Amino acid sequence: MARVLIVTQGPLAQTLVEGARTIAGTSQGLSALTLGWDEGLDEGVRRLKSTLDRLEGEADIGGKADEGVLILTDVPGGTPFNVAMRLAEPGRVEVLSGVNLPMAVRVCCPGCGDLSVSELAGWLEEKGRQSICRGQAVKTGSEARDHGSGQPDKAADD
Repeated sequence: MARVLIVTQGPLAQTLVEGARTIAGTSQGLSALTLGWDEGLDEGVRRLKSTLDRLEGEADIGGKADEGVLILTDVPGGTPFNVAMRLAEPGRVEVLSGVNLPMAVRVCCPGCGDLSVSELAGWLEEKGRQSICRGQAVKTGSEARDHGSGQPDKAADD
């Protein structure tokens, strides 16, 4: 089972894990690392490496060794992202930026444990994008989301 680690500056990471636990009833395989607002890259890398070592050493419920860690960060190019990218290794430690609560909740869903860390990253990226929509579209029931075409839906602009 791939582990998921949310890394942010400030309390957002822990808040997302708590929110996912409240909504899904569990947060198994999901954890948080909060970096201080004034924490530099070197200290962040040291703390993240220590956390990754701990996560990679854990066994999942079935007794299998862990199958990688997906790091979710808040802002592309921000300190948590830059720290995570220093430790990224495709297939073992993947990084996905733009974390939101729906993504954290999805991690807690049954079936996620069957995905490799790379598959989980791709699946969560898509689910995260699908969770972003204009309020008016939800209110009226219309589809205003971009589903991969790269172009906004014209109806969303009306």
